[in-house]
Amino acid sequence: MVVCFEKSPVKLIFWRGIRYGASWVSENENWMSDQSVEAWGEGDKDNEGCFEHMQDRHCRFSHVRIIENTAARVVVHWRYAPVSAYDNTWRSDPKTGWECWVDEYYYIYPDTSAVRRVSWKKGSLGHPRQFQETLALLHPGQKVSDLLEKDLAMVADYESNTSEVKFVEDPNSPPYGPFTWDSPKPYTIRRYNFKSQYKPFICFEPGNQMHIRHSSLSSYDRAGGCNHFPVGQARCDGRTTRMSDRPSHCTSFPISDPVLHEEDDRLYCQATSRRLRRLNGLKSLNRGWHIDRGRVNRTRLQQPSGLAGFGGTRTDRCFLGLNPILLQRVSTSLSDKEYLHASYRRTRTWDILIRSIGIAGRGNAGLR
Repeated sequence: MVVCFEKSPVKLIFWRGIRYGASWVSENENWMSDQSVEAWGEGDKDNEGCFEHMQDRHCRFSHVRIIENTAARVVVHWRYAPVSAYDNTWRSDPKTGWECWVDEYYYIYPDTSAVRRVSWKKGSLGHPRQFQETLALLHPGQKVSDLLEKDLAMVADYESNTSEVKFVEDPNSPPYGPFTWDSPKPYTIRRYNFKSQYKPFICFEPGNQMHIRHSSLSSYDRAGGCNHFPVGQARCDGRTTRMSDRPSHCTSFPISDPVLHEEDDRLYCQATSRRLRRLNGLKSLNRGWHIDRGRVNRTRLQQPSGLAGFGGTRTDRCFLGLNPILLQRVSTSLSDKEYLHASYRRTRTWDILIRSIGIAGRGNAGLR
């Protein structure tokens, strides 16, 4: 499944070789994917390695479908069960046979941004676990230095604090190391420095914890990483790349522990991602996304006449309304339940203002 953008050469691809996980692809065919939800046992229970979608070599427990496809946005649902290299699922209930299943929804917009919502049933995942690990993918014959700059990533928060993640001579010595899982940083924005015009980023809610680890310069001019994924059929959860003769993946750090939310009997986390050229503008883009939409509705927005049930959701990055009167005014044949996608602009105080509202991608409906 390929999502294309009218004004950009980048693509968002859900491919069987990635076990249908989402991959952002640049204008020169550089790929960025994600490990997604991973779990593993501890002590005597760690007898099969990790459980993740990457081990589902035959895609027995992974599928993708289109939920919505309009000019305003595309919504894609990816559902998978974390599995081991032995094709066993995670935490199968001995009475019911139900195991852990993960649902990821991608709300994709024409500006090449997408909100990713990851959810699972409470009690099905357990601990230890990991939700996000970026994977830069290498084509056969491609080296790390063909894909990434030596300053491999930029990280930042919403207060304009920034840092770099690099390939260095000795990542285990100060000031770059040694690495420890016990000292994450409160960064919320990360951009990978692809050797592309368009570079992938991912942004998290405030409260995110990001683990920073620099890489060894000795791995920069070779294939590096592991080649059991993507495409690979080896029954293992990790195989070190020795030659660049097959697809592989590299880096993975920085890794984030996102903020978790509870909704009914499910837990979820979310992030937004996109392809773009510069880091500038990410803070304003995501301040608008993370802001309390209830507060925006109460304080900044004047509800258009006849608009009932007007509200915003952080997950959808849009506004949802029930509006039969408005539909009559603009002479559309759409159903009563409409997604209203808002265009934003930034002020000096970072307040969010509505400029115009388009209905299902049909352009400016004349609302102010």
